[in-house]
Amino acid sequence: MTDRPERTESPWAAGTPRRWRDLAMILPAFGLVLFMPPVIGLFVSEYALFGVPSIVVYVFGAWAALIAVAALINRRLSAPARSRADDERPP
Repeated sequence: MTDRPERTESPWAAGTPRRWRDLAMILPAFGLVLFMPPVIGLFVSEYALFGVPSIVVYVFGAWAALIAVAALINRRLSAPARSRADDERPP
């Protein structure tokens, strides 16, 4: 029989602050790629959604998605700070 070492939680496990900090650092680069001309050029067409050109729908949709992800990251990163502040508050 072999002795297996006890498993420790990976730093990449869901909910770890390090994972969210890394994601926060990658998000601006991902946003930059989303708005580069070759990617935006994929949405230049004659199609329209409710009369709005597809490129406009893409630009504002990607912009809104980046804001939503940034807000989620902010909430996850500030949650430990808020809980610490609540613990330090006098009764």
